[in-house]
Amino acid sequence: MHRTRSRFVKHWAAFINQIRSLLAEYGFVMASSSEKVLPALVRFLDDAESGLIAFARDTFPELYEQLQELESRMERVTYRVERMYRAHPFCRKLAAVPGIAPLMATALLATVGGPQAFHNGRHLAGWLGLCPRQYSSGARSA
Repeated sequence: MHRTRSRFVKHWAAFINQIRSLLAEYGFVMASSSEKVLPALVRFLDDAESGLIAFARDTFPELYEQLQELESRMERVTYRVERMYRAHPFCRKLAAVPGIAPLMATALLATVGGPQAFHNGRHLAGWLGLCPRQYSSGARSA
């Protein structure tokens, strides 16, 4: 689920950037904020004096529909992740830690498997690489 969602997010970002670059070819430059792309695209398509050729007027609505479909797929996968989060008590305990949201809690559960995999939290932190590494050789410690 997490890898599928990650793939959707990656394609979504690439798709947003592609739409922005195509609109820039027609002189319509917009901010990189994804929340502004869809409304700006709709405004641009509705504007009769935007300078779009007929072929572009046919193409951009298709891109708009594809982007909406990709967003709905992302939402469905995110909903499944949240459903898994609500169903598993270990995830809810993890989410009590500041900075851990449902997505991180379910990813940690999928990776680790459960709290019994490590002796204590310190071992888990070491396994995750959250502890400073020690570089030492012989009598010298750095």
